[in-house]
Amino acid sequence: MERHTIFSGIAYYNSKLAHTAPHRNPTRGPKDEYFDFDLIGYYFRNQVHPNALQVISDRTSNDMDFEELFMFLGRTRSKIGQQYLYKQLSVIAPKPDFETQEELIGDFTADTARLLKAEAFLSKLNDRNMYYLPHLFLEEYIPKPKRFWLFPVLSVAGLVSFFVVSFYPQGVLLVVTRIHNQSDYPFLE
Repeated sequence: MERHTIFSGIAYYNSKLAHTAPHRNPTRGPKDEYFDFDLIGYYFRNQVHPNALQVISDRTSNDMDFEELFMFLGRTRSKIGQQYLYKQLSVIAPKPDFETQEELIGDFTADTARLLKAEAFLSKLNDRNMYYLPHLFLEEYIPKPKRFWLFPVLSVAGLVSFFVVSFYPQGVLLVVTRIHNQSDYPFLE
């Protein structure tokens, strides 16, 4: 079973349970928290959707007041869950896998200990900084500098000089005076 179907199953189960179980969500309305839709929608906006039947456009999203709908439906326990739910609601899949989702919902309904364990695990990802997790795999890496080979060489040279100084301190003075006496280095005079 794929990991993303487990997360979608938990998200769907939580949204379904929120509307049927008043002890889980006493208000039954939008969550009482701040929603940063620029960060929530980052995962959706920076991903290619080649297998999507349709992607909801910005105009359609504004017409249907998508952000208000998301605040009403979203019962996720983590910031990553918010990003995933936003993507799932914004992309229409060509062949939704309802059987797998219903199977997951049935598993979590039958085994509440497993549900609570999954919620506890996902609640660890509820820090605001978790919104930036997709940046790690959706953005391009910074290329290595052209002189990157120089870093290991300089590191080894530093270690060698440290050992030379500890065993033969007069050698350092000899090298420094030798460099100073050579006329090729006028900037040292």
